[in-house]
Amino acid sequence: MQIPATAITAARDVWQLNKTSNMTARLLSFHLGQSTDYGDSEAEGLEVKLRRSTTGTVGTGGTLNPHDEGDAAATVTGEYDNPAASVSLTELHAWGMNIQAGLDIQFVPEEAPVFGGSSGAAILCLNVSAPTDSVSFSGYVTIEEIG
Repeated sequence: MQIPATAITAARDVWQLNKTSNMTARLLSFHLGQSTDYGDSEAEGLEVKLRRSTTGTVGTGGTLNPHDEGDAAATVTGEYDNPAASVSLTELHAWGMNIQAGLDIQFVPEEAPVFGGSSGAAILCLNVSAPTDSVSFSGYVTIEEIG
């Protein structure tokens, strides 16, 4: 799912993935970058948290497009720019991010977060702490539906 440049001024979920039916999915990678703050005076560190949840809120609808054009459309749905963080959270990972450098994460299969299934958490979200001033973030998230 592509995340278009979106101005962020407060802590929020930058993206959220929602399972549908009994689908299970694995997070393979994501990128988060910005296009507004450059230069030493703009250097800023933010906390980024990957969380699993059973209940979420609504952001702007995003589209998960297959990487192989022969693949079927994803059944997992995505959202971006979710101003209210999800609730009932389990924190999986946390990173410090220099906003000038961005954040690129690629999981090895054995460490890739899994969500969904018939009784699993319904939501996987990436939360960013509040920047000092408005920052336009963009990026992508890549998943694999595994059953």
